[in-house]
Order: sequence, then C-alpha cells, then structure tokens
Amino acid sequence: LGTELYPKEGDFSAFLSANGGRSNAFTDSEDTVYYFDIAASLDSGKTFAEALKRFGSFFACPLFTESATGRELNAIESENAKNLQTD
Repeated sequence: LGTELYPKEGDFSAFLSANGGRSNAFTDSEDTVYYFDIAASLDSGKTFAEALKRFGSFFACPLFTESATGRELNAIESENAKNLQTD
C-alpha cells in the first residue's frame, strides 16, 4: 500500500532495503503485529526517524487503491484461513 505522504507502492520496502532493513506482520488469535528493522549507521538517528515516519503513515494516512486493497484482503483471508486450521 501507499500512503498520502509516500503514495508509491513499495516505497517503504525500497527504503528499508536501501538501509539494510526489512518488515513483516503476523496475526494471532487476538492481535496483529507489524514490525520493521533497519541497519545501524552513522546517521541512524535520521534514518530511523525517517523509517518511523514512513511506517506511521501506513496507519495515519493509508491509500487504499483498488488493486492494493484486493491484494491486502487476499493476504488477510489467507492468514485467517491458516490460523483457523491451528485453532
């Protein structure tokens, strides 16, 4: 998904990759957890602040384009089906 501040899909992943990082999420029976990490660097304060701004924008101002929303719904349904099998 893109956001109002960073509308290009995949921008967050590209930023993380460029800074030695990654992100992921998982859902258990009651919670969904989103996380990311980046490599430490000489300007890690600036880089980390930028990463937090980008990460936070997914929650503050997401863009739900039709194609991205469809992909997200499929991912949610797939994870939910997997979790139902382990109940």
